[in-house]
Amino acid sequence: MLKKIKNKFRNFLSDSDYRQIDWQLIIAIMLVTLFGLVMISSVGVAIGLQKHNDLYWYFKHQLISGVLPGLLGFLFFSFFDYQRLKKYAPA
Repeated sequence: MLKKIKNKFRNFLSDSDYRQIDWQLIIAIMLVTLFGLVMISSVGVAIGLQKHNDLYWYFKHQLISGVLPGLLGFLFFSFFDYQRLKKYAPA
């Protein structure tokens, strides 16, 4: 069963219509996101301790409400065929 799934996934990835992965763009997005998380954690430590009695409250909040949904959206749209949206475009 697992071998069938692996073969189907491998065939999907080797399909001629499949686009190549733009690793430079993915790495750039990951670096900017990581930089933002570092900035939030460094700035929010004092405020988080004063307001919420938790040093990393803002970091955890951004991670849960920003990065995780963004990652799920990224995975969804990386395999979504945008050509299917042409029938909904008026122009």
